Amino acid sequence: MANIDLLNVVKYYKGLPHQEDSIKWLQKNIPQDVLEEFADRWRNEKGSILVDEQDDIKPVFFSQIDNHYIGSYLAHRSCNSSAHAMVVEQLKPGILGGDDREYVEKIYSGKYGYKGHRNPSIYWSTHTKLMAEYGIKSVVNSNGDWDGMMAQVDKGIYTATNLLHRGHISNPRGGHVTVIVANLGDKIRVHDPYLYYNLIPGTHDHSKSGIYECTKKNFKRRWQGTYRQILSY
Repeated sequence: MANIDLLNVVKYYKGLPHQEDSIKWLQKNIPQDVLEEFADRWRNEKGSILVDEQDDIKPVFFSQIDNHYIGSYLAHRSCNSSAHAMVVEQLKPGILGGDDREYVEKIYSGKYGYKGHRNPSIYWSTHTKLMAEYGIKSVVNSNGDWDGMMAQVDKGIYTATNLLHRGHISNPRGGHVTVIVANLGDKIRVHDPYLYYNLIPGTHDHSKSGIYECTKKNFKRRWQGTYRQILSY
């Protein structure tokens, strides 16, 4: 069996016809997910950039990491609650008192659906009911309507949405809910309740802020196509 070191391929490549044909053949036969991951590694693309937000009005941000008072597992399972609490507090300033605890406790009370379930927060319908109690009428849009979601963000509305946040961006898995707060052309600003997130490798860093910016292109590669559509508030 013939062996070849790809580092030597790069080193000795001179654009000769047989070399070019060989590279084209290799590219054609490499699985797409492997090729995409190679491209990300080769370009050394930074998945997310931390934002030191200096706005006159302090941005609404809640972390799920401190939601352990109901159960230790909630620090890693209550993203949907902290994300939707951010939406509620942004649309109704002060209604939660600048903290997501009241909202989280109400969701886990079972009053809004799935009573007795270990994690009712994962069901978007529970948030529809609770948000209505706070005077916010909304629906869950699961149509993959990216343009509609961006149009809502452009109105200055914090928008909860889901993505696959585990694994490399070329082969993502594991659902998560985060909040898009600004449309910045080819980028978006995100408030992630699970704190800093690098979209390329799919890793969180709980020692850093959850306010970051990333390209729409990379976010779309993980996006699951659902968002909280606000009708009135």
